[in-house]
Amino acid sequence: MTTLDDRPRIEDPNADGPLGRPLSRRNLWATITGGYLPLLLATAVVILPMAWMVVSSFKAPDQLVTQNIVLLPRTLAPRNYLEAARTVPFPRLFLNSAIVTVLGAGIKVILAVLTAYALVFIRFPAKRWIFGAILVTLMGPRRCPCSRTTCSSPVSAGRTPTGASSCPDWAPASAPSCCASTS
Repeated sequence: MTTLDDRPRIEDPNADGPLGRPLSRRNLWATITGGYLPLLLATAVVILPMAWMVVSSFKAPDQLVTQNIVLLPRTLAPRNYLEAARTVPFPRLFLNSAIVTVLGAGIKVILAVLTAYALVFIRFPAKRWIFGAILVTLMGPRRCPCSRTTCSSPVSAGRTPTGASSCPDWAPASAPSCCASTS
């Protein structure tokens, strides 16, 4: 009886993989350019705007709107936070967000439980097709969360509780709406 150790070994020239040895220059270069460099770029795209916002929050108003870019504030202006806390009703906005989140999540969980119960325990025609359609709609991309058409409807009137427009400035007036327009 032969074991795995008794068999003759065949030398494979590609035993280290298609890029050669694990620590070869070619393999390291491929790892850096194909792995680490895209990760660093993606991290910079996310972190740099956030860092700019934090640094800019400590700038005086005359340093924010200027022709010359000021990277670091000359003097720290923590009074910006005091003024924002005085003028913006943060507790009310937090309460609005909490109410919308709890109600939305609660309704979604209730509907999901009822749907799951129906799909598991009730026999009806085309049950598998309906389940597949639910999965497809969950995997699809979200379309057009806000456009000028939805924001100009009489229901939302384009206003939030603070009185500011809920439409982003980048939403074009001709943007297609995924919601029915009532205007």
